[in-house]
Amino acid sequence: MYVLISLAMAIAPAIFILHYYYKQDKEKPEPKKLIIKIFFLGVLSTIPAIILELIVGQFEGLFSWFPLLYYFFQAFIVAALCEEFIKLMVVKKFAYKDKHFDEVMDGVVYVVVASLGFACMENILYVMGTGWGVAGLFVVQLLAGFDLHG
Repeated sequence: MYVLISLAMAIAPAIFILHYYYKQDKEKPEPKKLIIKIFFLGVLSTIPAIILELIVGQFEGLFSWFPLLYYFFQAFIVAALCEEFIKLMVVKKFAYKDKHFDEVMDGVVYVVVASLGFACMENILYVMGTGWGVAGLFVVQLLAGFDLHG
């Protein structure tokens, strides 16, 4: 039971945020089927991201002599650049050529959706590794970040 509650708490923020942003696109909403597909591809994109981070991380020793460069490399190259590149590739490969991708804003929508899928998997990994404390923080952060009445 503990695992199911933790899992639900890890997934809930991504689903609520996805729902919130999907409802904001009232003029020309993207097809739900494609949104769901990109979300789950975002979840799966954590696998190649981890592999790419492990490969790129092999070069971190080049910066061990200067801690500031080492941390910069870790944060901006190993983590950020690898992860954002993979999310962009999900959108480019699976949404960009779709007939519904017909406005500039669609790129933003699909990258946000892929990112939410990626974040959902990260949440699951964090919560399964640390438990309720982190799961509670996700829910508190979600509630603090949205005006649920407006």
